[in-house]
Amino acid sequence: MLRRFVPRSLRAQITIVLLVLELLILAGAVTAAYSLRASSSATRQLASERLTRMQDAQDMVQHAMQVQFLASSLLTAPSTDSLQQTYAAPRLSLTHPATGRPLEVEAPLPEDFAALLDELRAAPARER
Repeated sequence: MLRRFVPRSLRAQITIVLLVLELLILAGAVTAAYSLRASSSATRQLASERLTRMQDAQDMVQHAMQVQFLASSLLTAPSTDSLQQTYAAPRLSLTHPATGRPLEVEAPLPEDFAALLDELRAAPARER
């Protein structure tokens, strides 16, 4: 039954084999191009997500450094008066890492905290 479809001449048989090989090569090329496109799309998405995470981490580091600077300023201020002049209303502004919304915290220095700071600053001076 298969012999009906196979041409008798060698030239026609070689032509059919070459056509089948060309079709296989073409199918392989199309499959490779599709896979490459899907892979590059997934890679682009992963790179975008990683960049977003890195930017969030960078923002968090920057805000942590701001907090560290403010804490250092609080501890090294000579008096609460100078602290109040420098920080009339201590404010911290940042972007919430989960929601992406701007977050601003503002609070005056509590009186008992200011008194405690004065006592702590005076303690090393008494020990000298």
